[in-house]
Amino acid sequence: VEDLNYLEEVFDAFGNVARSNDTESACQNLLAVCLQLGAKWARLYLVDEHDPNLLVGRLWVGEGEEQERSEFPKNVKFQRGVDPEFGWLAMETRAPQVLCYHPEGQEGCRFKTDVGLEAVTVTHPPNNPRKKPGEFWIDLPLCTPDSVLGKVTLDCEPWGLPEKFEMLKVLSDNAAALLGAFARKERMMFEREEYIKRSTRYATCEDSSRIQGEPGALHCDRSNRLGTLGISCGDVHGAIRLRGDRANFHR
Repeated sequence: VEDLNYLEEVFDAFGNVARSNDTESACQNLLAVCLQLGAKWARLYLVDEHDPNLLVGRLWVGEGEEQERSEFPKNVKFQRGVDPEFGWLAMETRAPQVLCYHPEGQEGCRFKTDVGLEAVTVTHPPNNPRKKPGEFWIDLPLCTPDSVLGKVTLDCEPWGLPEKFEMLKVLSDNAAALLGAFARKERMMFEREEYIKRSTRYATCEDSSRIQGEPGALHCDRSNRLGTLGISCGDVHGAIRLRGDRANFHR
């Protein structure tokens, strides 16, 4: 009964994430959900948009030292292939990982807790946040079939049940799908706006008199690209007319 109640909490919590409007609110709601499910703290790391091998701290909610919290965004990083492997382990395996700080242990060695939860030994965790020997935490990967978005890290008690850990995979998979959808939508919107700007500049430089006199004469010779981005010829013409009107106004 307890496991079913926890599963119901997971689905109810994900409903809060699903009601997000954009990537930023989805990230905030995802971490809030982790606290709702009993975590004392939760941290979000996202892959850098300019370097797919760099993982960067983004958000921190819940307990933690104030100085560490303020330094966390953008300052805590994991470089794939350079920093300790555990930072990317969940994303490399595309599976949630339980980790434990054992300074005298063997890096990467797997063991089971008293309740049967498999954990990975970490001997040199980052200084931010500082961890105590014997401390456990969970890394939940945020991966879609075609991309790696990042991970969520949250605290874990050593007596945590394996069944609840499995249920967190449901939250991880669904949250990744939602964040991936937001990322694709925002990328498409950005490309759409950039294409309109480039088209406007190109047409203005090519024949400013024609633009001001006959905006409809502009030929959309890149119709396939426009269609992919959801842009109509009218979008481009409207942007061109607006630019021409502004130019006439300032003369």
